[in-house]
Amino acid sequence: HVWSMEMLAYAALIDGDHATCEALCEIALAARPDNAFNHLVLGDLRNAKADPEGMLKAYERAIELEPSRAPHVLFRRVEALTRLGRHADAVALLAAAPAELQPARVQAALAEAALGAGDAEVALAAAKALAAIGGHESSGAALEAAALRLADRREEARAAIDRALDHDVACARAHYERGRLLAEANDLPAVLGAFGKERPSMTLSA
Repeated sequence: HVWSMEMLAYAALIDGDHATCEALCEIALAARPDNAFNHLVLGDLRNAKADPEGMLKAYERAIELEPSRAPHVLFRRVEALTRLGRHADAVALLAAAPAELQPARVQAALAEAALGAGDAEVALAAAKALAAIGGHESSGAALEAAALRLADRREEARAAIDRALDHDVACARAHYERGRLLAEANDLPAVLGAFGKERPSMTLSA
């Protein structure tokens, strides 16, 4: 049964058995090449195998077959585009996202993508939108600081960092942005102090 083969492929992926998943995906896709679910599983497999180009191609094929799948793979497509260095494409994708789709996550991702694309204006607008969402004041203000730093508006960036830390003194991105500003001012002791307050898991971007 093809449906059983598809589910076995997905189960193999969940178990981390990429070789078995690959083999089963080939069989399932040969039997039903126009089945969106098969392409979604293939996209997840390409993601697990660190193949962003293959990942993006599979997700986009799934959406061609079933447009209703688009919101479910939005952030995975953004991840693939980011890995490929296609930040402007990620910005465009996020800017067109449905308004009801996890607005805080969309605005945060949009700000990061715009920073990667070097678009301070879009990054700042997204960061402000994020900061206006309850519970995201600190992360939004920290991203505002990143956008303002990119725009060479350093005094405003410092003020945004202060706002972020007023909301959450442990905000890693705010400490990182403070460190970047201090580094640009060649204040090494202060830089070490700011970066020392970051969380080890944070992603350093922009």
